[in-house]
Amino acid sequence: MPDRNTSPVSQIHGTRNCRQRPESTRTQLPQEVSQPMSVRLGLALLFLMMTAIVAPAAEFFVAPDGNDDNAGTKARPFATIQRAQEAIRDVAGKEPAIVNLRAGTYYLAEPVVFGAEDSGSVNGAVVYKAYEKEKVRVSGGKRLSLQWREHKDGIKKARISRTIVESAAFDQFFVNGQRRHTARFPNRDPDAYVFDGVTSFDEMCERASRWQKPHTGFMHAIHIHRWGSLHYRVTGFDRDKGTLQLEGGWQQNRTSDFRKDQVMVENIFEELDAPGEWYLDRNEAVLYFYPTPDIDLQTAVFEIGGLKELFLFQDSAGQPVKHISLEGIEFVHVGRTFLNKYEPLLRGDWAICRLAAVRISGAEDCSVRDCFFNQLGGNGVFLDGYNRHCEISGSRFHKLGESAVCAVGSYEAVRSGAIGYDNNWPEDDYDTVPGPEGSDYPKDCRVRDCLIYNIGRVGKQTAGVFVSMAEGVTVSHCTIFSVPRSGITVNDGCWGGHVIEFNDVFDTVIETGDHGPFNSWGRDRYWKTRHHSEKPYHDPQDSTGQKLARKRALLDNRSTTIIRNNRFWHSGSHSWGIDLDDGSTNYHIYNNLTLGCGLKLREGFFRVIENNIFLDSINVHVCFDNKGDIFRNNIVALSEGHPAYRGIRAKPRDVATWDYNLYWTSDDAGVRFIPGSLDPRFENVQEMNLQQWQAAGLDEHSVEADPMFVDSDKLDFRVKANSPALKLGFKNFPMDRFGVTKPQFKKLAAEGHRKHNAYLRRTGRSAK
Repeated sequence: MPDRNTSPVSQIHGTRNCRQRPESTRTQLPQEVSQPMSVRLGLALLFLMMTAIVAPAAEFFVAPDGNDDNAGTKARPFATIQRAQEAIRDVAGKEPAIVNLRAGTYYLAEPVVFGAEDSGSVNGAVVYKAYEKEKVRVSGGKRLSLQWREHKDGIKKARISRTIVESAAFDQFFVNGQRRHTARFPNRDPDAYVFDGVTSFDEMCERASRWQKPHTGFMHAIHIHRWGSLHYRVTGFDRDKGTLQLEGGWQQNRTSDFRKDQVMVENIFEELDAPGEWYLDRNEAVLYFYPTPDIDLQTAVFEIGGLKELFLFQDSAGQPVKHISLEGIEFVHVGRTFLNKYEPLLRGDWAICRLAAVRISGAEDCSVRDCFFNQLGGNGVFLDGYNRHCEISGSRFHKLGESAVCAVGSYEAVRSGAIGYDNNWPEDDYDTVPGPEGSDYPKDCRVRDCLIYNIGRVGKQTAGVFVSMAEGVTVSHCTIFSVPRSGITVNDGCWGGHVIEFNDVFDTVIETGDHGPFNSWGRDRYWKTRHHSEKPYHDPQDSTGQKLARKRALLDNRSTTIIRNNRFWHSGSHSWGIDLDDGSTNYHIYNNLTLGCGLKLREGFFRVIENNIFLDSINVHVCFDNKGDIFRNNIVALSEGHPAYRGIRAKPRDVATWDYNLYWTSDDAGVRFIPGSLDPRFENVQEMNLQQWQAAGLDEHSVEADPMFVDSDKLDFRVKANSPALKLGFKNFPMDRFGVTKPQFKKLAAEGHRKHNAYLRRTGRSAK
């Protein structure tokens, strides 16, 4: 059998061999051998010299109660990060430098901006970090000093400085560190998934007839196909038509109407009727708040959101920011972005707002480590345009309004890059040069050991990690859960080479549909909009361009994307598991475990799927001719009547290989295959058993048998030594290396499994 570590296209291309580093061959001196005094002194001197080399030569301190006229020492710290930034420029890049942030909250009036002049070097990195793990918060908002008075019915009110009302975004209000909800309808229900509670547009309009100031409101709605969300500013109420007047809805690439049964409105004074809600009357500069019983208004800390970005790494490919690291910082009070500019991203479903708490653009070897992105209004980290070898690691992302980490390049780097699902690049101007044009995109960047959960609290077309127009992005050892759409999304095939490995992703697609823990598209320059449906079986004249598509398929997706050693979960409907959607091409998928979800292969080329364990169906939709897919050495274990193969306008026999698989079901009727095929040889065939499937030329050596898992109740899906899967070429892979590795993150992840993993609740199993 071919080596499963060989990439899809050679099989088509080749792959690297990863070799284990050899054991050290250094000779150890026996402890009983005495060394002369001169040798010991020489070694001591060498040690001191080496210590001097690695010790930081420049160290500054910042504290909330410091003073920017101070010297920046531990005893006399600066007050602001910007002052430390100025001081460190004298040594940056020449020697290592550290800015130590002492405990407390740093309220920024404007973002901290790093340029090339702030850069460190290979041997002299610049680090901004929490001093000795003290609790350091960097805030985009302000702290308020409020004098509360009675309003009515348990609601309090306080006057706000008009300067604050006019200068700050003030779209978020925090009490004792917890974000409170604006006055809304329907009232927030923590047990309701979509927007924490929704109503119908008709009922909303009926209530709007009683609102005095409808123009203060914001309406949030689910896309009509449940492919994300749409957001609007309420501009008024048409009393003649009895309907709200709205402005917005630009947050999706595939624009559409919204579902009339899944809407929510907020920031309406008349809806201030539930504990925990608040409302700001901007005209009168008065804040209204309905406190919960546990809040002491005399001692509580009140803060607001404001800035939409906190740190910017901002320069260019010609003069990048280098070797700057942010470490151990908590980022808070970043404003919401749902009504800012959103850009459609090629022909994927996404549009995106290029704002984030930390936005990195034009950087090399910069990093964000061990940070906490807490209750932000928008994205966490955004790798924007040219970036090389940047890393986000060991960080936690919780209750974000949008996505956790985004890596998105520039349109200028894409050849023949049509924008919008219905648009195709004209043939008379078609660029056939492979790869990107220029370098304005993220490459060889990493997202590692991050805990991402309960995000997408505003935008629903969001992800734990999102990649578009980038190359060689690695996402590893992340645990991602409680997200409205996918856990990890690759928006397009520009330019592949990503590695998705050792992640643990569950409780996804909880507010939307038609997605999975992993989702990708590949509507690249080879792909035509008509390919979504117009692909007749064996078209000799190539009237729909299937042969041409195959020839061009690797122009953008030039490097194989690897998905390996992940654990993906789902329970119920609305999820495909590993979802290779429209056009997804050049993937190697192996050593993955999917629980309650399986695999979807839409039209695309050169996918190798081997040595996986799928505990749900394989779905094959709307295929190209001669797609070159390989499906082998997999275990497909089924229950609840699910078929092993479910086709929709599929072409089951137009594959390179589909064999040496083990199928098993707990159903008495046995394993079923639903070809759903355009192939005339499957005409009028609704369902087949394995023998019939094999007679049609598929799975010649495959078997239907118990895989003999070691202990499925404890989620150990390795197979026993006498399993028939081993005889077919299946090889066991580790079941204890999924997800985060930091001990404190592992505890939070385990709690997430207990509270939010619907698959575990349904099956009665327990996660490790």
